Amino acid sequence: MKAAIITYHRALNYGSALQAYALNYYLRTKGVEAYTIDYSSEGQRATYTFYEKGHGIMTLARNTFTFLYRKSLLKKRQRFEKFITYNIPLIGTEVFANKKIQDEMDVFICGSDQIWNGNTIDFTPHYLLDFVIDNDKCCSYAPSIGTLQQTQATQEAYRKHIKRFRQISVRESSGSSYLSQIIDEDVETVLDPVFLLDGEEWRRVASSECEKEGDYVLCYFIGDVKGMREFALRLGEFYRCRIYVILLNLRDVFCFKRKALYEAGPAEFVNLIDHARCVCTNSFHAISFSIILKKDFWVFVNNKKITSTEVHPQTRIIDLAESVGLSDRVLDPDEWQSVELGKPICFQDVYKKLNPLRVRSKEFIQRILENGKSV
Repeated sequence: MKAAIITYHRALNYGSALQAYALNYYLRTKGVEAYTIDYSSEGQRATYTFYEKGHGIMTLARNTFTFLYRKSLLKKRQRFEKFITYNIPLIGTEVFANKKIQDEMDVFICGSDQIWNGNTIDFTPHYLLDFVIDNDKCCSYAPSIGTLQQTQATQEAYRKHIKRFRQISVRESSGSSYLSQIIDEDVETVLDPVFLLDGEEWRRVASSECEKEGDYVLCYFIGDVKGMREFALRLGEFYRCRIYVILLNLRDVFCFKRKALYEAGPAEFVNLIDHARCVCTNSFHAISFSIILKKDFWVFVNNKKITSTEVHPQTRIIDLAESVGLSDRVLDPDEWQSVELGKPICFQDVYKKLNPLRVRSKEFIQRILENGKSV
C-alpha cells in the first residue's frame, strides 16, 4: 500500500519537522510505503529566508544578529535539512499533475500542523488536496485550522475540498466543531502525530550532538509571556543547575543567566528535552515531548481562561494539559509567582489518560488504511 502525505515538513520549526516525521514513520511501521510530498508554498519559503526582507529597526536588529551568528545558524539549518533528508521519504511535486503517479497511491493524507489555517502566509489549496483526482483517496490526520476567524473564501475552500474526504480528523476539538458545521460532515479529534511514537522510538532518532553534561533547565520560548523568563531563572535557582535556552528570540541573546543554544536541529531538540531536569516553555511541541519523554515541565500561556469554543495558539496547550490531567502545569502571568516547584509530575497518572487517546488516534489511522485498500 502506498500513501502520500502533505504537511509543513519544510518549515524551519521543530514541531513541524517532528510531526511530519512522526506520521510518515508511523505509517511505515504499519507496512505502508509512505511518502511526504516535498512541497512548500512560496509564502512559507519567504517566511524562512536566512535574512529577513524589510527596512524596520527590528528587521535590522534580527539581520545583524543573523550575520554575527551566521555560522551557528547555518549549522542549525543544515541539521534540519539532514533530519528531513535522512528520516522522511519524499516524493516530488510532480504528483500534483501526474495522473499515473496519483493512480499508484492508495491514499492521500493531509498531515498535521496549521496547514488548514487560511490566515497564514503558508496556506494554499494544495494543503486541502485540491490536486487529487480521486475523491475516495482523500483523508486527513490532525491538521489544525489555527483560529475560528477564517475568511469566507477559506470557508468556501473547506466546503469545496474537505467535504469530499472519506476520513476527516483535526487536532483541536474546537476546530472539529467549527469545521463540522461548515462542511456538514463528522470531523474527529485526534492527537498530534508526535504522540503516535513512544519515548524509545523518539530516542532512536534523537541526536547527542548538542548534548549538555549535568542537570539543566531547558527553555524554549516563542515570543514572550509576562513572567516566563523570570520563572525560568527561579527554576534554575531551585534546582541549582544551569539554564539553557534553545534560541528563537532576541530577548534571550544577552541574558547572561541563560546559556543560548543556536545550533539545535529537530533530532537535537528531542535529545535536549530528554536529558533536561525540567522544561520551561510556551511551546505546544516542547510540552508534548516532555510528556512523551516523561520530563517535568511548566508551560506558559497569556490567558488560561480561553474557552474550549475558541481556537487560539494557546488553546492546544490548554486542551492537551487538561486531557492528561496536567492543568496545574499551565501558568499565566497572574499565578507563576505562587506555584509549588518541588512537586514532580506523576506520569503513571498522565499515561492512564494519554493511552486511550493514543489508541483512538491509531484506530483512526487504521480506518484510513482500510479505506485505502478498498479504493
